[in-house]
Amino acid sequence: MESLIQILFAIGGIQGLILATLLCIDKTNNTPNKLLGITCLLLALCFLIPFAFNATQNTFLYQLQNWVLFVPASFGALNFLYYRHALSDKPLTWHASLYFIPFALCYLINLDWLTDPSHLLVTQYLSGQIDTPLNVNIGITLMFIQAIAFNSYSAWYIYRVQVTAQDNLTNFDPDIFRWLWTCLLFTLSIWSLKFFAEYTNVKAYSNWADALIVLFIYSVAIAQWRNPTLFRVLPSEKRGEELKQNKIDIIQNTKQTAYALDLETRANLLELTNNYMKEQKPFLNPNLTLNDLANALGISTHHLSEVLNQGAGKNFYNYINQYRIELVIEKLKQQDNSKILDLAFDSGFSSKSTFNAVFKLFVGQTPTQFKKSLQ
Repeated sequence: MESLIQILFAIGGIQGLILATLLCIDKTNNTPNKLLGITCLLLALCFLIPFAFNATQNTFLYQLQNWVLFVPASFGALNFLYYRHALSDKPLTWHASLYFIPFALCYLINLDWLTDPSHLLVTQYLSGQIDTPLNVNIGITLMFIQAIAFNSYSAWYIYRVQVTAQDNLTNFDPDIFRWLWTCLLFTLSIWSLKFFAEYTNVKAYSNWADALIVLFIYSVAIAQWRNPTLFRVLPSEKRGEELKQNKIDIIQNTKQTAYALDLETRANLLELTNNYMKEQKPFLNPNLTLNDLANALGISTHHLSEVLNQGAGKNFYNYINQYRIELVIEKLKQQDNSKILDLAFDSGFSSKSTFNAVFKLFVGQTPTQFKKSLQ
């Protein structure tokens, strides 16, 4: 069993180093890639240093092994920053360093212990000769607290961006958020296993967590490296600012009244919106936003959002894309020899991945399957 663990450590460390290199030398200056590259590098060190020490019993590696003990205290902040910058174009500023305060505290309160020239306390602790020192316990507790805090904050952030995007944008791939939730679930599972391993003294939990880490850094990093814009929902700073303002307007109006429109007014505005969609076809604009449509109709974004959600029973994303899908289906029935992707672009979609995901969401089949069913 011990040999399998060593092999696992070697695989995780080597692949982490390779992916960190590929992500960090990315010439596109992609911030999410850089953040993920740093995470992969730190994970690689956590795997490789213990592996190398067990293989060589080198004194220097032994000292390094002690120093990587609290490296996981940085993963919560790194993961959150990765999610945030993958979903927006915000630049990375010095304020981000504040998220690493728990990481710094773990080392500060254990500095005397880690810099002890004799390493006697470390040796006794790792060999089980003494109970876990108080400062080490505090450091380990801080690691789990930051994990809980940042994972909770990440879940809230992803949820808010998802809701805001659905209420304001029409051309983003819904699979983006499924993928992000999967990543977050991976992270939560790893930390849960590490928690049980630490407080139940069952080493198998830690081994399972390490196996998940290897799978996690391989799948996530490869996906991000192959497609740097995989998680990009807000394509520009202008779009991001517009979304932010729309979100503020909706929240402020919601505080004033849950539903500002009576049923008759809501029905009349829905009819007005439907007629405008059929006659003017604004959905053909791939960059159409809630703000654009509200301005065209002469109503507020809050009122339009209420009309769509309460009157039509759809958010903005589903409402607009339903018209696009209906137009694609109509053209497919009329033009059997047309390329599906060309029809999608002509109907207002701006990417193949978004079109495929939305088509399957509404029709229950892929575009190719649907076209074959018409023959």
